[in-house]
Amino acid sequence: MDTQRLSWLVWFQFVLTLVILAAVGFVIGPAGAAGVPAESAGLLVPVFIGAGGLGTVILFALSPALARSVKGNYFSYVLVRGAFAESIGVYGFVLYLLGASRNLFPVFLVWSLALLVLVMPSSADQDRFNSSL
Repeated sequence: MDTQRLSWLVWFQFVLTLVILAAVGFVIGPAGAAGVPAESAGLLVPVFIGAGGLGTVILFALSPALARSVKGNYFSYVLVRGAFAESIGVYGFVLYLLGASRNLFPVFLVWSLALLVLVMPSSADQDRFNSSL
């Protein structure tokens, strides 16, 4: 299987994971799933927002350095960027289950999905990847 098709399959899996997180989160519901008081869970909100912000900066500002760090392997580049983008959705899922904020879960999911759309594998993305080597 060629790299471009495999990259699309992996990217689709990242998106599917967000759909699964949303479904599981809304079925299970917030607060108390982990038995943590909401006040304590609320302390994690700025930490996870900061981590998501840092991941976003890494995705875009450090993209050329990331391309060089995977030593010219476009598939690895897609994997790393997809993982950073998807992790933001996971942060929202964890906050939701801890009961930190019911309203933040959809925000984190949309943020994550938007990043996944922006880092979607394409021939133009692969050209940018190749030019940054």
